[in-house]
Amino acid sequence: MVTTGLARYPLPPVQFDAEGLQRCRYRQEVAPEGLEAGTPEVRCTAMGGAVLGLKGRDREAIAATCNSCGIPREAERRPCLYLVPMKTQRGGELRDYFTCRWFYKDRPEAPDESTDWMCGTCPYWFPSAPHRPVPGLERVVRRMIDYHQEVWRNPPQPPAVARASTPPPTHWLRRVVDWVRWWVLPF
Repeated sequence: MVTTGLARYPLPPVQFDAEGLQRCRYRQEVAPEGLEAGTPEVRCTAMGGAVLGLKGRDREAIAATCNSCGIPREAERRPCLYLVPMKTQRGGELRDYFTCRWFYKDRPEAPDESTDWMCGTCPYWFPSAPHRPVPGLERVVRRMIDYHQEVWRNPPQPPAVARASTPPPTHWLRRVVDWVRWWVLPF
């Protein structure tokens, strides 16, 4: 993701771990249930808990998804407790989006692709713990992805224009005549 000269806060540099993957607080290793109980699955919280692959086996697939992701750097720019990062399909490709738990219904058809102007003046901004995901974030991300996918399938219709509750304006001469009739002429 390219930042423009209008960025309030610069993006932090990309940092890689020992396995050659971009450092990310949204990547988790979870022991799967079933046949391969010894090999942990690598899951992405920003994708709603989607499995990226098995650790040690699918290194190239995991690296292709994780190293091209802009969510870790964007989320470090202004880490907020209410920030919800989403990596979801739109238009046939994986895209990174950010939304807020407070204001996600303001523009559901166009969530933010960066955090440049999202959290700067927010009255509810609260810093999240560094390098750790927010508890329960996976469930919230799944709900947000489902909500936005539904909005993209069925865009909201603009409200019907209501008729004015006041009559249309009258000519100034007509108003003067009505005033004279009311106050000057007897009943």
